[in-house]
Amino acid sequence: MNLSLKNNKALRHMGDERGSALMIVLSFAAIAMITVFSYLLHNMSYAKPILRSPSSLQALFNARSGIYRAFYQLTDSIETDTMRTISTLDSMFGASMFDGAPDTVIPFDEKPQFDGMPIIYDLFPDDSLGESEVVMEPAGGCCLLRAIGRFRSIERKVTATVGSRPPALPDTVIICRNALPWNETPLHGTVVAVADSVPLVNSSWFKSITDRYLTDISDADTFLLNPPLLIQGKNDLDKIGPVVNGPLLIDGAHIGVTWRDTGTVLVKGDLQITGEVLIEGVDFVVAGEIKLLDETKLITSNLFTQSRLFIGDLARFEGNALALHSIAVYGKAEITGKSTLIAGSARSSSSKSTASDSLKFSILLSEESVIDAVCIALETPGSIKTDRETRITGILWAQHLVCHRGHMNGLICAGRMVDCDDPLQMESASGGNKADAADSSVQNKSSPLVPTTFYNSMPGDCEPLEEIVLYHLPFFIGRLSIVAWKEE
Repeated sequence: MNLSLKNNKALRHMGDERGSALMIVLSFAAIAMITVFSYLLHNMSYAKPILRSPSSLQALFNARSGIYRAFYQLTDSIETDTMRTISTLDSMFGASMFDGAPDTVIPFDEKPQFDGMPIIYDLFPDDSLGESEVVMEPAGGCCLLRAIGRFRSIERKVTATVGSRPPALPDTVIICRNALPWNETPLHGTVVAVADSVPLVNSSWFKSITDRYLTDISDADTFLLNPPLLIQGKNDLDKIGPVVNGPLLIDGAHIGVTWRDTGTVLVKGDLQITGEVLIEGVDFVVAGEIKLLDETKLITSNLFTQSRLFIGDLARFEGNALALHSIAVYGKAEITGKSTLIAGSARSSSSKSTASDSLKFSILLSEESVIDAVCIALETPGSIKTDRETRITGILWAQHLVCHRGHMNGLICAGRMVDCDDPLQMESASGGNKADAADSSVQNKSSPLVPTTFYNSMPGDCEPLEEIVLYHLPFFIGRLSIVAWKEE
C-alpha cells in the first residue's frame, strides 16, 4: 500500500509540471502575437502617409500648373517679366525621339476675371492625373490668383500675387517723366529723366478691380440703412455678419477688442475703429469712409473704400488698401510690412469734392508717421505730399506731382517733383501739369519754351534702398510678374 501511494503522488506531481509548461508556452505565444501585430500596425502608420505622398505631390503640381496657366492666359499678348523660353530637349541625347512629333499647343482657355467665378483647367485631357481650379480675387489694390489642385481625393492650394517689379536699380532714387531742370536740391542717388519708357497705368485692369468692389457694394440690400452697429467688446463680435447694412463702429476704449478671423465684411456705411483694437486677417469693403484711430492695429488685412481712408494717432496698418478718393496718414501712425496704399479717382459722388481741394494731393503722409509701403496716386489729382517729420521706406509712385519734404529710403516715380511750400510752383502746377508736356529739349530755366517757375524741386531727402527689389507695384502698373507665392 505504501508503494502504490508513493506512485500516485509521483503521478500527480508529473501532471502539475505538464500544466505549468503549457501555460508558459501560451503566454509566450500571446506575447509574440501582440508584438507582431504592434509591428504591423506601426509599419502601417508609416506606410499610409507614404502611399498618400505621391497623390499629394501630384495635386500640388496641378495647383502650380493652374497658376501658371492662368498667368499665361492673363498675360497673353502683353509684355511680361518672365524667363525666356527654355528648350526641354537635350541636343546631345534624346532629341531624335521627338522627330516628326506634332508641336504642343496650349489649348485656349477663358481668361481669369474679377467676377468670383473659378476656371477649371483640365491639365491632362488624355490621362486621369487631376485638374486645377483657379479664381482671381482682388486684395486691396492687388491681384491674387488662388488655385486648388486635385488628384484622387487629395487637394492642395497655391496662392500667387500678381504685380510688377520696381522699374529701377537700387541706386536710382528718382524717376521723373519730364526733362525739366532741377534747382539746387542735393541728391544722394541716381536721378533718371524719361518720357515714354516708364510704365503707366493699365486703365482697363484698374477699372476691373474697382468695378468688382463697386459691384459688391451695389449688390447688397441697401433699401434702408440700419443705425450704426457699435462693438465694444469681444462678445459683441458675433453681431458682425458678412454684410453690415449701415455704419460699423468698433470701440476698444474701455475694453480691448481682439479679433482674429478670415473672410470679408461689407460695410454699407462708414467704418471707424478706435481705442485698443487688434484685428488680424479680416478684409473690409466699405461704401463710406474708413478711420483707423487711437491704438488700432489692423494686420494682414485688405481694405477698399469708395471714399477716404484715414490712419492716425498711434494706429498701425499692414496690408493692402485702395481708396477711391484719398488717403491720409498722420500723427504717429505706422504703415508696416511693405504694405500697399493706392488712391485713385472715384467715379462716385464722393469724388466730386476733389475739385475743391486746394492742393490736390491724393495721398498725404504727414506729421511723425512712419511708412514702410508702396504708395500709389492715380488719375486725378494723382499726387503725393509728405511732411518734414515723416519717415518713408519703399516707393512713392504718382501719376502727376510729388511734394516730398520728409526723409525717405527708396524710389520716387513722378510726373514732376515740386516744392509745395513755393506758391509759384503750386500755381504753375495748378495749370494741369503743363510741364509734363514740355519739349524734351528744355535743359535750363532760362529756356523760352517753358515758364521759369517750371522745374523739379525736392525739399526732402531720398537715399538709395538696397532692398528695393522686395517691394512691388500693383498688377495694373508696369510689366506683369508673379511677385509672391504661397503653398498649402
